[in-house]
Amino acid sequence: MSDFDKNFDLNTNDVTTIKNYFLAYNFILLQENSDHLLFIKKDTFLSGWILNPLNWQSTITVNLASNNNDTYQIRYVVKDNGYISPTTFSNLFDSFITNLNVSLNNKTDYRNSNNQAIKTSKYSMIKYLMVLILGTLLGFILGGLISKTLNIPYINYFGLVVGFVLAKKAVNQYVKKSNN
Repeated sequence: MSDFDKNFDLNTNDVTTIKNYFLAYNFILLQENSDHLLFIKKDTFLSGWILNPLNWQSTITVNLASNNNDTYQIRYVVKDNGYISPTTFSNLFDSFITNLNVSLNNKTDYRNSNNQAIKTSKYSMIKYLMVLILGTLLGFILGGLISKTLNIPYINYFGLVVGFVLAKKAVNQYVKKSNN
Protein backbone atom coordinates (compact mmCIF):
# COMPACT_ATOMS: atom_id res chain seq x y z
CA MET A 1 0.00 0.00 0.00
CA SER A 2 1.19 3.47 -0.77
CA ASP A 3 0.79 6.65 1.20
CA PHE A 4 -1.15 9.61 -0.09
CA ASP A 5 1.46 12.28 -0.86
CA LYS A 6 0.45 15.34 -2.84
CA ASN A 7 1.46 18.96 -3.22
CA PHE A 8 -1.06 21.80 -3.51
CA ASP A 9 -0.80 25.53 -4.16
CA LEU A 10 -2.71 28.00 -1.99
CA ASN A 11 -3.45 31.40 -3.46
CA THR A 12 -3.31 33.45 -0.28
CA ASN A 13 -1.08 35.09 2.24
CA ASP A 14 -3.49 34.72 5.19
CA VAL A 15 -1.54 32.49 7.59
CA THR A 16 -4.02 32.91 10.46
CA THR A 17 -6.92 31.50 8.43
CA ILE A 18 -4.79 28.57 7.29
CA LYS A 19 -3.87 27.77 10.90
CA ASN A 20 -7.49 28.05 12.06
CA TYR A 21 -8.68 25.80 9.23
CA PHE A 22 -6.42 22.91 10.17
CA LEU A 23 -6.89 23.42 13.91
CA ALA A 24 -10.67 23.24 13.39
CA TYR A 25 -10.15 19.67 12.14
CA ASN A 26 -8.03 18.72 15.17
CA PHE A 27 -4.67 18.85 13.48
CA ILE A 28 -1.88 19.59 15.94
CA LEU A 29 0.34 22.55 15.11
CA LEU A 30 3.70 20.94 15.79
CA GLN A 31 5.94 23.63 14.40
CA GLU A 32 5.49 27.24 13.39
CA ASN A 33 8.18 29.58 12.11
CA SER A 34 8.67 32.15 9.37
CA ASP A 35 9.41 29.44 6.76
CA HIS A 36 6.67 26.90 7.35
CA LEU A 37 3.82 25.51 9.42
CA LEU A 38 3.78 21.83 10.31
CA PHE A 39 0.50 20.15 11.28
CA ILE A 40 0.19 16.48 12.25
CA LYS A 41 -2.32 13.85 13.22
CA LYS A 42 -0.78 11.19 15.39
CA ASP A 43 -1.11 7.45 14.95
CA THR A 44 -2.89 5.55 17.72
CA PHE A 45 -3.30 1.89 18.56
CA LEU A 46 -6.86 1.92 17.19
CA SER A 47 -6.08 3.92 14.05
CA GLY A 48 -7.20 1.01 11.91
CA TRP A 49 -10.77 1.46 13.13
CA ILE A 50 -11.05 5.21 12.61
CA LEU A 51 -13.79 5.78 10.06
CA ASN A 52 -12.87 9.37 9.17
CA PRO A 53 -9.80 9.29 6.89
CA LEU A 54 -8.98 12.89 7.88
CA ASN A 55 -8.13 11.48 11.32
CA TRP A 56 -5.55 9.00 10.03
CA GLN A 57 -1.87 9.62 10.72
CA SER A 58 -0.91 12.53 8.51
CA THR A 59 1.43 15.45 8.06
CA ILE A 60 0.62 18.78 6.46
CA THR A 61 3.47 21.15 5.72
CA VAL A 62 2.67 24.69 4.60
CA ASN A 63 5.69 26.28 2.98
CA LEU A 64 5.52 30.01 3.73
CA ALA A 65 8.80 30.85 2.02
CA SER A 66 7.57 30.78 -1.57
CA ASN A 67 8.83 32.81 -4.50
CA ASN A 68 5.48 34.50 -4.91
CA ASN A 69 4.03 36.32 -1.88
CA ASP A 70 0.48 35.33 -2.79
CA THR A 71 1.06 31.59 -3.12
CA TYR A 72 1.98 29.01 -0.50
CA GLN A 73 2.74 25.37 -1.16
CA ILE A 74 1.14 22.63 0.91
CA ARG A 75 2.44 19.08 1.11
CA TYR A 76 -0.18 16.67 2.43
CA VAL A 77 0.99 13.15 3.40
CA VAL A 78 -1.38 10.51 4.82
CA LYS A 79 -0.08 7.15 6.05
CA ASP A 80 -2.08 3.98 5.50
CA ASN A 81 -4.07 2.59 8.39
CA GLY A 82 -2.77 -0.94 7.97
CA TYR A 83 -5.31 -2.39 5.59
CA ILE A 84 -6.78 0.29 3.34
CA SER A 85 -4.62 2.52 1.19
CA PRO A 86 -5.16 6.26 1.78
CA THR A 87 -5.11 6.80 -1.98
CA THR A 88 -8.61 5.33 -1.78
CA PHE A 89 -9.74 8.59 -0.25
CA SER A 90 -7.71 10.92 -2.46
CA ASN A 91 -10.92 12.72 -3.46
CA LEU A 92 -11.54 13.58 0.19
CA PHE A 93 -8.00 14.85 0.74
CA ASP A 94 -8.09 16.83 -2.52
CA SER A 95 -11.42 18.46 -1.69
CA PHE A 96 -10.24 19.20 1.86
CA ILE A 97 -7.39 21.36 0.55
CA THR A 98 -9.43 22.72 -2.36
CA ASN A 99 -12.12 23.87 0.09
CA LEU A 100 -9.44 25.68 2.07
CA ASN A 101 -8.34 27.49 -1.09
CA VAL A 102 -11.92 28.35 -2.08
CA SER A 103 -12.80 29.59 1.39
CA LEU A 104 -9.68 31.77 1.49
CA ASN A 105 -10.30 33.34 -1.90
CA ASN A 106 -14.11 33.60 -1.87
CA LYS A 107 -14.60 34.04 1.88
CA THR A 108 -17.12 31.18 1.87
CA ASP A 109 -17.94 28.61 4.53
CA TYR A 110 -16.18 25.32 3.84
CA ARG A 111 -17.76 23.23 6.60
CA ASN A 112 -20.80 21.91 4.72
CA SER A 113 -18.74 20.76 1.76
CA ASN A 114 -16.13 19.12 4.00
CA ASN A 115 -18.78 17.46 6.17
CA GLN A 116 -20.47 15.97 3.09
CA ALA A 117 -17.14 14.62 1.81
CA ILE A 118 -16.34 13.17 5.25
CA LYS A 119 -19.79 11.55 5.45
CA THR A 120 -19.31 9.91 2.05
CA SER A 121 -15.85 8.65 3.05
CA LYS A 122 -17.13 7.23 6.33
CA TYR A 123 -19.85 5.34 4.46
CA SER A 124 -17.23 3.90 2.09
CA MET A 125 -15.01 3.00 5.03
CA ILE A 126 -17.87 1.10 6.69
CA LYS A 127 -18.42 -0.88 3.47
CA TYR A 128 -14.72 -1.76 3.27
CA LEU A 129 -14.63 -2.81 6.92
CA MET A 130 -17.68 -5.02 6.41
CA VAL A 131 -15.98 -6.76 3.47
CA LEU A 132 -12.86 -7.29 5.62
CA ILE A 133 -14.90 -8.72 8.49
CA LEU A 134 -16.95 -10.98 6.22
CA GLY A 135 -13.82 -12.20 4.40
CA THR A 136 -12.12 -12.93 7.70
CA LEU A 137 -15.15 -14.83 9.02
CA LEU A 138 -15.48 -16.77 5.78
CA GLY A 139 -11.81 -17.76 5.99
CA PHE A 140 -12.28 -18.86 9.61
CA ILE A 141 -15.36 -20.93 8.77
CA LEU A 142 -13.72 -22.57 5.75
CA GLY A 143 -10.60 -23.23 7.83
CA GLY A 144 -12.81 -24.83 10.50
CA LEU A 145 -14.50 -27.06 7.93
CA ILE A 146 -11.13 -28.15 6.55
CA SER A 147 -9.84 -28.69 10.09
CA LYS A 148 -12.80 -30.95 10.93
CA THR A 149 -12.68 -32.81 7.62
CA LEU A 150 -8.94 -33.51 7.68
CA ASN A 151 -8.80 -33.75 11.47
CA ILE A 152 -5.94 -31.23 11.65
CA PRO A 153 -6.26 -28.87 14.61
CA TYR A 154 -5.81 -25.12 14.29
CA ILE A 155 -6.24 -24.93 10.51
CA ASN A 156 -9.23 -22.66 11.20
CA TYR A 157 -6.86 -20.00 12.53
CA PHE A 158 -4.80 -20.25 9.38
CA GLY A 159 -8.07 -19.80 7.46
CA LEU A 160 -8.78 -16.68 9.51
CA VAL A 161 -5.48 -15.11 8.47
CA VAL A 162 -5.88 -16.16 4.84
CA GLY A 163 -9.44 -14.81 4.80
CA PHE A 164 -8.31 -11.44 6.13
CA VAL A 165 -5.36 -11.16 3.74
CA LEU A 166 -7.49 -12.08 0.73
CA ALA A 167 -10.30 -9.71 1.76
CA LYS A 168 -7.77 -6.90 2.28
CA LYS A 169 -6.26 -7.55 -1.13
CA ALA A 170 -9.71 -7.68 -2.76
CA VAL A 171 -10.78 -4.37 -1.17
CA ASN A 172 -7.59 -2.60 -2.22
CA GLN A 173 -7.77 -4.02 -5.76
CA TYR A 174 -11.40 -2.94 -6.05
CA VAL A 175 -10.57 0.55 -4.82
CA LYS A 176 -7.56 0.86 -7.08
CA LYS A 177 -9.62 -0.24 -10.07
CA SER A 178 -12.53 2.09 -9.26
CA ASN A 179 -10.20 5.10 -8.76
CA ASN A 180 -8.65 4.65 -12.22
